Amino acid sequence: MNAISPESTVGDVVARHPETLPVFERLGIDYCCGGGRRLDEAVRASGFGWQEVSAQIGAAVAAADSARVRPSWADAPLTDLMGHIVERYHGKLRELLPMLSQMGDKVIDAHGDRHPEVRDVASTFTGLRNELESHMMKEEHVLFPFIEQLESGLGHRHPMLGHISSPIAMMEKEHDSAGAALAALRAATSSYTAPPDGCTTFRGYYDQLAVLERELHEHIHLENNILFPRAVAVEARVMGR
Repeated sequence: MNAISPESTVGDVVARHPETLPVFERLGIDYCCGGGRRLDEAVRASGFGWQEVSAQIGAAVAAADSARVRPSWADAPLTDLMGHIVERYHGKLRELLPMLSQMGDKVIDAHGDRHPEVRDVASTFTGLRNELESHMMKEEHVLFPFIEQLESGLGHRHPMLGHISSPIAMMEKEHDSAGAALAALRAATSSYTAPPDGCTTFRGYYDQLAVLERELHEHIHLENNILFPRAVAVEARVMGR
């Protein structure tokens, strides 16, 4: 814990100590889109005490010292990190998104009259799904190949995108939009708590929306706090800026 201080950013803590990710997830402290905040500020905003949170972080780091179960991507080749993002997170999203659309339709058919809020949930999710599917395509076909090119040592500007900061800014803006949609889903579902009269599908729908939230938090963290800053640094080094 001597490397983690109140002045550390949340994103850097999770990047260097990925075993702390479940702690932030459990406490509801934003480590993806809000990863640039100082740790003490994020803890204070969460309503928890510094001693309580730092103790949980310390316990997670100590446990990982003897059992390295989560890889750190802070120093891995960017091509490996991007491959992991595509295989692990894009792959999971391509399973989750159509399944959640189908589950939402079933819940509306069965419970929409008694629980009209599920229509708003499904509408918000549909907007999020459309954005995520477009987002993944842009990453896989435009941004990630650009970063791979930079890491290989090719330092010329992209003919359409210019410097890497331009597409990264676009991706970060879309991450913020996804984060807002997740916040709306959490609020509309009472933190993914199905009503007492909800059927198994209703409960499963909300459970899987919670899974989607966790997946996106981890996914966005890897990009905002690790991949993107490192890609900017690689471009600066390659181009001698």
